[in-house]
Amino acid sequence: MKEKHGTRLAYAEGFDGSSLPGDLAVTGSAYPSWDKVILEPKTSISLPALTVNREALLMEIETEYLDGGEGEIVIGFPQTDINPVVITSKGFIIFSDGRKEVFKAPDRVSAFQVSKTEKSLEIIWANGISVIPLVKESLELSLTIRHTGEKGSVNVDRILILTKNLNLAKENAPPPAEEIKT
Repeated sequence: MKEKHGTRLAYAEGFDGSSLPGDLAVTGSAYPSWDKVILEPKTSISLPALTVNREALLMEIETEYLDGGEGEIVIGFPQTDINPVVITSKGFIIFSDGRKEVFKAPDRVSAFQVSKTEKSLEIIWANGISVIPLVKESLELSLTIRHTGEKGSVNVDRILILTKNLNLAKENAPPPAEEIKT
């Protein structure tokens, strides 16, 4: 992964070892099995804290819900009074303000971007965008994957988090349509 993504790589885990990575916090019963980690009911794994400054975080999390397993991906903001954003296995995203929208994850991969602007935090996914008012210079995020059901399993196949420099993206972006000379 490091060779492919270079300095953009913020976190990557494919669970290809015989033990869980030491940087994951586990609550409950989770274990590695054939390139994935299996979460039993009422179990969660949490990644190390991530900081969002002037870069966006591009996140992809591949999960599989088996035999009635239910789960959620929780994006938390531990140093603020902002409620977490929750992506559920039932196909919804629940925002900090309580709004609930459809979140369709194609082929078991939940993909979204978290970026910080001067006065807000933006969460962008395939179906839309949510803006959360915020005035902090940088923001610490927590990312937790939970099995919330009473049966089955939640299998986490991979987690990939890349950074995207928003300043470079803006500098290299094409001019707005009205500025293009024909």
